[in-house]
Amino acid sequence: MKSIALICALVCPPCWLQSQDNCDKMVFVESPLHDAFLSSQHDSVNYGELPVLQLRGVPAKRSLVPVIGYQVEHIDPAYVKNCYFKIYTVSKKKVCNIDVFGMRSNFDEREVTARHLQLDGKKIASQNLDNQPFLEFDVTDFVKENLHTGSIQFYLQTDSKKMVEVASSESGLCPELIIEICSVSTKSMQVSSAKAVAEDATMSILPNAQAGKLTVELAGVPPGGFADVMIMNEHGQITRKVPLAIRDGRVLYHSIEYGDLIPGHYVALFRKGRVMIKNQFVLRPSKDANKLLEVEWTANKTKSQ
Repeated sequence: MKSIALICALVCPPCWLQSQDNCDKMVFVESPLHDAFLSSQHDSVNYGELPVLQLRGVPAKRSLVPVIGYQVEHIDPAYVKNCYFKIYTVSKKKVCNIDVFGMRSNFDEREVTARHLQLDGKKIASQNLDNQPFLEFDVTDFVKENLHTGSIQFYLQTDSKKMVEVASSESGLCPELIIEICSVSTKSMQVSSAKAVAEDATMSILPNAQAGKLTVELAGVPPGGFADVMIMNEHGQITRKVPLAIRDGRVLYHSIEYGDLIPGHYVALFRKGRVMIKNQFVLRPSKDANKLLEVEWTANKTKSQ
């Protein structure tokens, strides 16, 4: 699915903030490493590069099952508090039930088919869909149990006779794995927290361990609603626009894809209401023979305008 293999090392600076329940809290919003859907009717066909994940339950011979996988090696299981799985739907008043299953089988979205992937997971969450733009499932227990493996996989099933469409990573508004981190305060953490709270809204562009992705670190951004991150080249042309759902957290890490970019200098522009933040980053050829490009990280944060 990724047309350029962009592999970077994730950098997560210790930006901790005091939450209301007496712990230091930050939020990771992860985009999928792989997502696709399986068709029982066309069980040898791969559906890993479409902008939607199709979901249907009956009849069984025409069922469609989305599969979504995440890489989470950078998350420390000792500090995980809550985990949520969020999907964006185009339901068109389709009333049905959607079940989330956790599985341990890894897959490649460019190759996976219904014939070769065994769906042997257990149901971990369920909700009714009735014209909502998104659904959010509590998957805390499953994620905590499997975080040590470095990857988390889900698949969806439904009782619907009609097709339900879920936004995939190709659409920009992809399924999200949201992980809230919480740790007991220490003196050094409190110093970092006080400094971060004193600043205006800021953004940093960080490397990401996954191919074709970067991490957007946001601090002091008003919570709730949606924002946009636009990536522009040195000529001011917008090459990528990614919508972000802003969680209720003072420090957020959003993992996003940056598409078919070439080496060069870029500007990331965050916009939410009156808050606008710019920052620059560089894509450069990697010295690693297994990589094509990597993000050159700089610690300079650009304040809101």
